Amino acid sequence: MTSTAEAMQDYASGDAVVLLDGGRRYRCRIIAVESFRTRAGKAQIVQLAPLEGPWPRGTRLVRTDDDVVPAPGRAPRLTDDTIPPLAG
Repeated sequence: MTSTAEAMQDYASGDAVVLLDGGRRYRCRIIAVESFRTRAGKAQIVQLAPLEGPWPRGTRLVRTDDDVVPAPGRAPRLTDDTIPPLAG
């Protein structure tokens, strides 16, 4: 369940986040966001570019906003030319 503080978080393309995946934490950048409303309130689906972890360079992950938290500190937003290209 999402806490009130987390539910108010609005993510945007380029935001630095930490993916909470299977008990591990991985730094990622958001490359796309889709926002929508549910009966429980606002939610977002985020497309992520992992900056670390077991994925090959260029991997894209799709998660809900419940699966990420803002990265600590004031990390700058990335632009399209600083995000690794798609794998394949």
